[in-house]
Amino acid sequence: MVRSYNTDDAVVLFANGHMVGASVYGRDSDWININDYLVPGQDTMVAFASFNGGGGGSWGFSIRRGDVSVRGVEQTTGDRWTLSYAQQVAIHADGSVEALSPDVSVRTPPPGKWYVRAQAMQDAGGILVNG
Repeated sequence: MVRSYNTDDAVVLFANGHMVGASVYGRDSDWININDYLVPGQDTMVAFASFNGGGGGSWGFSIRRGDVSVRGVEQTTGDRWTLSYAQQVAIHADGSVEALSPDVSVRTPPPGKWYVRAQAMQDAGGILVNG
């Protein structure tokens, strides 16, 4: 199960590339069951991202197995209008949990210019490229 709390301003939660939850300021998530996204014998990738708007920001993320918290983080930021936190966590087939650094390597794109645009969103939106 995963959850987000202390949300200021917006948070999204992913399990194996599927958005499983979101929260905004004043509306934290409940515990979200991710069992349907687990693949037996394979690693499960859980990702958390927090966006901060105009003021100070905060976030908390937790992963639990049964009634035991196996991973969590709580942080704050003063950075404005930015993705303030992004983290991937691998839940290994043996049940161990490992925080991974986000892949920020530069890849050679297919030919041509590629664009994405998000518009007319109220509160928060996001665009994922390759997960």
